[in-house]
Amino acid sequence: GASSLSGLFGVDYHADYSDRNGLVWNSNFILSVGTSSIAGTKYNRKADDRLQIESLVGKQINPFWKFSGDVKFRTQLFPGYRFFTENGEEKRTRTTQFFAPAQLQSGVGFYYKKTEEFWINLSPMTARVIYVAKKFTRDIPDGTSYLGVDKGQNSKFFLGFSVNGYYKVQPMDNVTVENRFNFYSNYLNNFKNIDFEINTIVRLKVNEIISGTIDLHAIYDDDVLQKLQFKELFGMGILIEI
Repeated sequence: GASSLSGLFGVDYHADYSDRNGLVWNSNFILSVGTSSIAGTKYNRKADDRLQIESLVGKQINPFWKFSGDVKFRTQLFPGYRFFTENGEEKRTRTTQFFAPAQLQSGVGFYYKKTEEFWINLSPMTARVIYVAKKFTRDIPDGTSYLGVDKGQNSKFFLGFSVNGYYKVQPMDNVTVENRFNFYSNYLNNFKNIDFEINTIVRLKVNEIISGTIDLHAIYDDDVLQKLQFKELFGMGILIEI
């Protein structure tokens, strides 16, 4: 084990609109950044780095179902590095940066919402574009890709089927569990390989000021990186509800 000190800042903001004509507009803004200082290492490590914006517009079909169109954008704010040791010296090389990668996804389909605690959106026609800086694809070997983008390119287009949703439960007093999920299958390549993202946040309210958070985040994207990525964060801090 090694002593470490971490700091994390997060914003999760929802804005919802609806009218008597059956029009709904739901938006969500997520910002989460953090860093860790580990004893005995030369460089700090990222604890989290995520900027995500989602917006969905729906038109009512019946009391629970709506036609929908949605847009999602996701990127990071700070550079990412690969850390290694060479001749006994700790070194690093940059592998990502702001807007590299960035992912834009948009689709049309059907939206179901019965309560504020649960909704699901089905999009049989969903376009996805991944953007990177061309300097990261310039020198990669022929026939390979960088985060899904081919050599010498700075973007790649995908077309597929997506399912995303949200549900919230309160198993006991002062404890809430929020779950966001997103599944995507690419029509153009390896349709049977399902990309997914699952984010579970457990909020523990100690009192009106102090709160605890457990953040579990799992991602698998067959087009970008054929490995399961998993992150777990636990923290105590100050809760501000608006």
